[in-house]
Amino acid sequence: PSIVYTTLIYSPARLYRSSNTGNNWTHITSGIPTSGIGSRMVIGVSPDDPAYIYLVQIKSSNATFAGLLLSTDSGLNFAVQSTSPNLLGYECDGSGTASQATYDLCMAVDPNDAATVYVGGINVWKSTDAGVNWTINTHWIGGNYGSCGASVHADDHVLEWSPLSGNLYLGHDGGVHFTEDGTNWSEISAGLEIAQMYKLGQSATVA
Repeated sequence: PSIVYTTLIYSPARLYRSSNTGNNWTHITSGIPTSGIGSRMVIGVSPDDPAYIYLVQIKSSNATFAGLLLSTDSGLNFAVQSTSPNLLGYECDGSGTASQATYDLCMAVDPNDAATVYVGGINVWKSTDAGVNWTINTHWIGGNYGSCGASVHADDHVLEWSPLSGNLYLGHDGGVHFTEDGTNWSEISAGLEIAQMYKLGQSATVA
């Protein structure tokens, strides 16, 4: 528990590591690409193997997926696991150059399997081989869009595991979903008074 990690919004984003509960910090650079890398980065860890540390990087040019990095020595050295598809766009197959990752970006690693990783952006993607290969897990339109994952609201901001139920919870712009099996998702937003007004229209002739 004395080892702590944090990222710094910078250009490119930086990873810092402390081995003494945050009293001192070291900027980690080994194996972490910097060329063309954007200002935001997220961390994923798992109690299944605390030596496994994941990073998601975005591109500076368009905030699309730059890469998934993995350290197997508690964050001292990293290696690139994958750089495609674009996990942060709209498409089911990860094609295209869309992204909102400077606004919505999150990651979670299975607490019982350090090789199972979820990355959220507009949609959620899942890897079961430590980030080498990816399958779309949720989609903002879902099955109506083709061979996509479960239909879940877009703009993902947080993925967290429940230590009690073992369920994975997803917080997004539409509220909250959760999954018990990593495939099927249920919405539990009903009754939450958290609606946001996006626009307001007023007549120009009748006030």
